[in-house]
Amino acid sequence: MNDADGNLALLPEGMDLGAATMVSDMVPTGFHGAELADIQFGDDVAVIGIGPVGLMGEAGWCARSMQLRL
Repeated sequence: MNDADGNLALLPEGMDLGAATMVSDMVPTGFHGAELADIQFGDDVAVIGIGPVGLMGEAGWCARSMQLRL
């Protein structure tokens, strides 16, 4: 598979496959957006359209240890 390192993830033992499918689209899209934006600690961020992808982008930004003001 092309880019398997970036596209595959090891599921935790005993994780429900139905639950695993929920992280196959919105979560990686939001986190990837946070990486592409190269947001740094203390940067101001505006989320336009806070649907599922926006929420996951917000989670990605928080995971990158930035302060988020809504």
